[in-house]
Amino acid sequence: MRLVTKLMLAVAAVVALIAVVSGYTIYRAEERHMLDVVVAGADQLSGSITSATWHAMLADLRDDVYQTMQTIAEKQGIDRLRLFNGQGEVTFSTHLADIGQRLSLTDHQCSRCHQQGSRLATLSLRERVQIHERAGAPRRRQACSARALPRRH
Repeated sequence: MRLVTKLMLAVAAVVALIAVVSGYTIYRAEERHMLDVVVAGADQLSGSITSATWHAMLADLRDDVYQTMQTIAEKQGIDRLRLFNGQGEVTFSTHLADIGQRLSLTDHQCSRCHQQGSRLATLSLRERVQIHERAGAPRRRQACSARALPRRH
């Protein structure tokens, strides 16, 4: 094989390698960006639900709160929306089987905010969000945004 052919093959291999590496890097960066957008959207929706139900919660109008949350979940295509009371019991869920379940502070859904049994009110958005892979659909993800209700004095 001639030297020119060898050099052309070597250059082509290097160019192909650089294209593959840069393509993968761009793909991963775009995936991270899209995940950040989903996380921000989940947080905004969580805040909207809290704001939309605040006065009904204060007036103890549970049916109104639950209906509002059910409607939001249906209209936004949310897989699961749950409301917990102070004891960790699910008082509302878009999955009826969840209602009445009690989670402990050590369960994975609660452990980030309730480390050592204490409430951490200053978690960043990234710390509050949990990403779960769905069984049977490994590329579809869920963003869980836990938001504590502010206390009025």
